[in-house]
Amino acid sequence: MKITPFLSRLFAPKLKPVVDDELLIHQKILALLDKPWHADVRPGPDGKLSVETLCQLTRHHNGYVREKAVTALAATQDVAALDALLACVNDWVKPIHLAATTAVIALLTPVNAPAFIAQLAQIRQLNARRRYDHRAFVSHITGFLLAADLPALQQALHSPVRALRDAALHTLIEQDRLYDETALLSVLANRDSNLRAIAVEYWLGKHRLLSDVLVMHLLRDPWARIRRDVLFYLDAHGQRPPARLHHALLLDKNTLIQQRTRRMLENVVDATALWLQVVPSNAFTPVQRRSALYGLKEVAYPDLLPLAQWSYTQNVPAMRKAALHILLTLEGDDAKARMLDALAQPSLSLSLAALKLLPRSSLVLTPAEVQHLLDNPPSAAHRFIYWRLLPRLNKWDWLILLLRNHARLAERERDEQRQIWVSRYNQAGIAATAQQRETLAALLPSAPETAAAIAGYLP
Repeated sequence: MKITPFLSRLFAPKLKPVVDDELLIHQKILALLDKPWHADVRPGPDGKLSVETLCQLTRHHNGYVREKAVTALAATQDVAALDALLACVNDWVKPIHLAATTAVIALLTPVNAPAFIAQLAQIRQLNARRRYDHRAFVSHITGFLLAADLPALQQALHSPVRALRDAALHTLIEQDRLYDETALLSVLANRDSNLRAIAVEYWLGKHRLLSDVLVMHLLRDPWARIRRDVLFYLDAHGQRPPARLHHALLLDKNTLIQQRTRRMLENVVDATALWLQVVPSNAFTPVQRRSALYGLKEVAYPDLLPLAQWSYTQNVPAMRKAALHILLTLEGDDAKARMLDALAQPSLSLSLAALKLLPRSSLVLTPAEVQHLLDNPPSAAHRFIYWRLLPRLNKWDWLILLLRNHARLAERERDEQRQIWVSRYNQAGIAATAQQRETLAALLPSAPETAAAIAGYLP
C-alpha cells in the first residue's frame, strides 16, 4: 500500500477529482478567455497552453481561470511552475489554495529539492500570512529538504541573494542543525555580517561554555557587534578571553570592547601601561595608537593633555583626529584656536573631522573667522566644508557672508545655498541689527537674483 504524504492526505479529500483529460482543461481555459483582449493567449500545436502562459494565468483576475490554470500546472508536474504555485498557495479562493498546496506537495521530490531550496525565502514567508495557517505546510517542506539535501541547504548560506541566505539559516536553526562547532564555523565563514550575528546569538543562547578555538574565531570577527556580544557573554559566565587576544582586545577600536576587556583583565594586564607604550610607538598601526589614546581618556589618565597635544602634532591622521576630539573635551572654550587650525589644515579628512566635532563643542565661530577660512581654503574641496559652517552663524550674518561670497559660487550652488537659508529662516526669530541691515542694503544690489528670490524674508 502506497503511503501518501501527510499534507496530501490532509488536503486531497477536499479537492475536486483530477481531470484525466489534460487537453480538456486547456480547452476550458481557452473558452473562459474567448475575449478580444485575450487574443495573445494562444495554444501550441498540441492544443495546450505553455507552462509560462499558465503561470501568468495564475495571476488572472478571474478565479475560475486561476483555478483551472493551477489544475493544468499540477498535471504538467513541471517544477518550473513552482514559483507561481507557491503564490497561489495563499490565494483567497479556497479551492485554488487547496489545489496549489497539493500541487506543490506533489512536486516535492529529491530531484526537485534544488528548486525548492531556491524558493525557500518565499516558502518561509507563507508563515507570515494571516489568511491561512501555513505552518504545517512550511514545516513539511523544510523537513523534507533537510532530509533530502542538507549539503545544498547549507550551501544556500553563501547564496548572493540575501533573502535566501536568511531563510536557509533560520531553517537550520529551527531544525536544530547548528548543533556543533563545525556547523557554526561554516556560517562564520560567510561575509554576511548579519547572518553571522544571528548564528552567534543562537549559539550563545544554547551553549554555556565556549571552546578556546571558537572564542578565538569569534573575538577576531570583523564586526564589532559580534566581538562585543561574545566578550560580554564570556564575562557573564566567568570566562576570560584567551591570553593571545589580550592586547588585541585592549587595542580594539570599539570602546565598549576595549573597556570591558580592561575590567575583565584588571588583575592580569596593566592596560594603562600598555596604552602608554603604544601611543608613541610606530610599531603599532594608526588605529591601535588611536585606540590607546582613547583608552587613556576613558581611564582619566592625569597627564593626558600633554600627550594629546603631542599626538596632534604627529603626521598620523587617525591620531590627530583622536587628539583633536580629546583636546576639545579637555580644553573647552580654549580649544577654539586649535579648531580653526584643524579646519584650515591641508588634510581634508582632518578638516572634516573638525567640522563633525564642532557641533559637539560649545565653540562659536565669528563671521570674520568663517570669512577668513573662505578666503584661504587649502584646496577647492575645503571650500565646501567651509560653506557648511555658515548655518552655525546668526541667520543675518549667514546671509551677509552668502552675499559677500556670491561671486565664488556657480549658479547651481547659489540656488542651493539660498534654498538652505530660506528653509532654516524660521528656526530663529531674531531680528537684524541696524549694522546688519546696513550691510545687507549695501550687498543686495550686487546679487539681484538672490535679492529678488528672498525679498519676502528681508528685514
